[in-house]
Amino acid sequence: MDDPALWAIQDTEQYLMTVDEAAAALGIGRRAVEGLVARGKLTKVFLKGRPFLATYEVELYQFNKKRKKSMLQDSENQFMGINPHLMSLLQTPGSGADTSTYPSFHGPHIAYIMEFLNDVLPPHYIAVQEPSLQIKGREAPDELSAKKGLPKPDVAIYQQRQATSIQATTEGAVTPTLTVEMVLQEPSELAGVAIYEYQAMEHGVHGLPVVRIELLSPANMVGGSYYEVYQQSRSRAIAAGTPLVEIDYLHEYPSPVRGVPLYPQVANAKAYNITVSRPKEKIVDVYLFGINEPIPTVYIPLKGDEYLNFDFDGPYQ
Repeated sequence: MDDPALWAIQDTEQYLMTVDEAAAALGIGRRAVEGLVARGKLTKVFLKGRPFLATYEVELYQFNKKRKKSMLQDSENQFMGINPHLMSLLQTPGSGADTSTYPSFHGPHIAYIMEFLNDVLPPHYIAVQEPSLQIKGREAPDELSAKKGLPKPDVAIYQQRQATSIQATTEGAVTPTLTVEMVLQEPSELAGVAIYEYQAMEHGVHGLPVVRIELLSPANMVGGSYYEVYQQSRSRAIAAGTPLVEIDYLHEYPSPVRGVPLYPQVANAKAYNITVSRPKEKIVDVYLFGINEPIPTVYIPLKGDEYLNFDFDGPYQ
């Protein structure tokens, strides 16, 4: 049989699997699988009008995911929430071109956040991993400042425009530790997440971001070599009116967000925090948590009056 299409149809059960089968094999939701397809991690093919994925690609992705996770966790996390020993190790300065081992944690963790988001987001939203607002440190600040356009986030969440009848989470919104006034300075390449306005298009995902999510890295914190560049990037993103979620697991650095109490100098300050900058209200929700405390559930504003209470502890564990 010389026709590859006919050969593939006859051997579908052996070489291809459905989207639902791939989701079950990877232990993620159907939307998370669609997100992997959108990012080019998996390839979708159509046979007799039905969508399928290549079995070998799914198995290879599953293998690489397990390998990355084992590299990060030699043993099960013995702490509730953040593993302080791991995070201290990741913040240890390196030498030469490698300033630290933090990027080895940053990329896989952002991927887990994206997958968990896609499991709980309403069907008309999708989370996508994208280049970060941050920089690693190999590109000169003046070169970065000269680049035009808005920088992209770690993860993007899109809203599907045509699905107007489906509501997001309606349960009570979670309460932050404190709320402070938003202050912006005047106006890295790592990975991140954003929640975008999502349109199901023939050639991929298009739309405007609904939420940007950043996992902060040492170089972009107060005192870091690229702090000012990151401040300019986040200011431009917030000025565009898009909520920004910043995840700070770096207890050795002051927060780049104004109003977050300095740990350990300030009473009642905590080692870790997650902030949600909400440009529409001109406020920042601050969620503080410490060692041996679960990573909090955070209120994430979506489109209009919709929102999501998202548990950040799940992706970390």
